[in-house]
Amino acid sequence: PMIASAMSSRNPAGRAAILGILEERKATAQRQAVFAATKDDDTKVRKAAQKALAAVATPEDVAPLVEILGRTAGSPESIGVKRALMNVGPANPEAFATAISARMIGVENAAKADLLDALACVGGKTALDVVGRSLADPALKEAAVKALSRWPNTAALPLLSTAAAGNDKIAVLAVRGAAELIRKSSLPEDGKLAALQGLRKASPGDASAAPVLAVLSSLRLPAAAAEAAATLAAPVTRDAAQQAVLAIALDENGALRARDPVLIEALTRVLRHSQDRDLTKKILAAVKPVAAAGGNLAAGRPTSASIGSEGGNTPDKAVDGSTNNDTGWWGVGHEGHRWWQVDLGPGTTF
Repeated sequence: PMIASAMSSRNPAGRAAILGILEERKATAQRQAVFAATKDDDTKVRKAAQKALAAVATPEDVAPLVEILGRTAGSPESIGVKRALMNVGPANPEAFATAISARMIGVENAAKADLLDALACVGGKTALDVVGRSLADPALKEAAVKALSRWPNTAALPLLSTAAAGNDKIAVLAVRGAAELIRKSSLPEDGKLAALQGLRKASPGDASAAPVLAVLSSLRLPAAAAEAAATLAAPVTRDAAQQAVLAIALDENGALRARDPVLIEALTRVLRHSQDRDLTKKILAAVKPVAAAGGNLAAGRPTSASIGSEGGNTPDKAVDGSTNNDTGWWGVGHEGHRWWQVDLGPGTTF
């Protein structure tokens, strides 16, 4: 108790040192002295006091902490206060959000942005309402999206999906935030897939595809591979879509995770869009055992192509039973739309 009373008789360096001791000892009984020091004339003393608050503040101190945050928001001095709020806010999230909502009135936008960020540390219905209202303010929309992206649970997803509509910078931020919330959530894989599909529906642009594909690649559902394959047509997302399909469909040894027709169709769509020979070989090696098990319906069947052939590497060499690349079909000519086809004959189920 004597430590705090000695504050007034020390120089700034001494006061900062005392605050460090109070922080180290987590001296909650002396927190009023720490709060008083947040108004000290010396910058170093104020910073030491704000840092100490994270250790000494209690849930009863939400209101004065919010007041300090409103006063210091937008400056480096707010960091320690926000840490203190993160520690005490969860004990009473509704009171916390109510105090911040009241403090939002009459402060600068920089302060409001810090207050919104503090709400994300705690969550809760009242906090979500406060951030949701801020989405309607163009000056606060980006700060609100950033706060929602750090929400402790998926309750923020509907608001983020609304903010994701469009192709501007804020919409992209909203998609990234929503995708990350989905990734970190405790939703089952089919729930995550449904959430990602809803997000893509809200923001179908190419710019929003990459964050969604990153999360899709962590799922192990055939439907997730189909969702990733649906974005292969866009050049800007093709590489990410290909990698997502492979991550979902193939295991670490390059084998199919399951002999599922949806997975095989997704891999087939990758083949249609890929110009990468190594990728093509990897996929063909994975599906070859499946094809062998069911027989090769194309073997020896009539073939044709829209372009000429190199030497004796005619279209029929693609289905002659040889897997030697040098004796396969080699087309000549690369202009316009190109195709090769095989006539499988009568209708066959496979």
